[in-house]
Amino acid sequence: MLNQQLSSLTITKSTSNQNKLTPIKTPHDYVFTRWMGSWENRLSLWSNRLYCDALLGYIGKIYGQQANIHHHFDRLWNESLYNTNDELDVLNILIERLSKIPGAKTSLLKRQETSRIESRFNEIKSIFDKNYNSRFKISSKLNHEKLISKDSIKSYFDLGCGNGLITAQIGKYFNLSKENIFGGDVFNSNNPQITFVSIDENQSTIDLGDQSVHLITCLVTLHHIPNIEKFLKELARIIQPNGYLIIREHDCKLERSLITKYLHFIHGIMIIARIGEFSKDYSTDKHDKVTWYEQKKKIISYTKTIQYKTRQEWQNQLESVGFDLLATFDYDLNKTTNPQKLFYAVYKRNEQKN
Repeated sequence: MLNQQLSSLTITKSTSNQNKLTPIKTPHDYVFTRWMGSWENRLSLWSNRLYCDALLGYIGKIYGQQANIHHHFDRLWNESLYNTNDELDVLNILIERLSKIPGAKTSLLKRQETSRIESRFNEIKSIFDKNYNSRFKISSKLNHEKLISKDSIKSYFDLGCGNGLITAQIGKYFNLSKENIFGGDVFNSNNPQITFVSIDENQSTIDLGDQSVHLITCLVTLHHIPNIEKFLKELARIIQPNGYLIIREHDCKLERSLITKYLHFIHGIMIIARIGEFSKDYSTDKHDKVTWYEQKKKIISYTKTIQYKTRQEWQNQLESVGFDLLATFDYDLNKTTNPQKLFYAVYKRNEQKN
């Protein structure tokens, strides 16, 4: 069985250079790239039962192979590919093989188009509706009845809106018209149900007026933003006093740990499969074959820029620009059921503008 193989595995790396695809430019690049592909026992995801199972479960859902994913991985593992491939190469080989299974492309296409719209919408709804059946629990000791007022939401902005489908559904929940449902991303969503807002990442600006929205959502978006301090000030600028900010983030310290590497691999899967924020990648012609060399370079360069933070670090930064924490919501604090360490936090803007 796989777990027995993992527990008894002694890694012997080949000296072959055939799969060292990513160019190394600086010592920092080298260290990061080596860590991302390393089979060393303390650094290896595929050799760790918890994170290996979590990765396989995630891939299995995307390609509709939940029942067979371990079988496919066992076959790959028995080929001893770890002798001549790093861990990212093995990820790509597994995905390539799964994508050829009948029904896998249909499952992937559904994932690309919907990106779990219902799940995100139901999670947001559960924060506003105390009677709504939810898998969430409030971690902080606050009265849910006084937590947040749905009727106070007259305008809404979604930072990192993607294709705008989740944004539109949340806006409709508040009975808002298109003119009061705003979405912003680094590309134009072209969704006719929302008003697209231009965002300049280099200047850290959002094309909205002062105090123009009552609610902002940032759903696993903030850790991707450069110059985050300036961008949080922009969020504080555009929101009404007593307006609400809801973030969905990973509770993760930025360090070279297994949890960080696991989250990087999740982003790698999304890049390869073109889902979530990567659904528009290579949009000039999605039928063009993108080589693994190109994808691997993108995964390395992209994940190196991600800035994860713990929930306490996010709280400290948001409080510094005028947001007060109202409550945090957790799926489950168990690593086996929430390996990405995702949580929601609800903040309220101070009445006194900084």
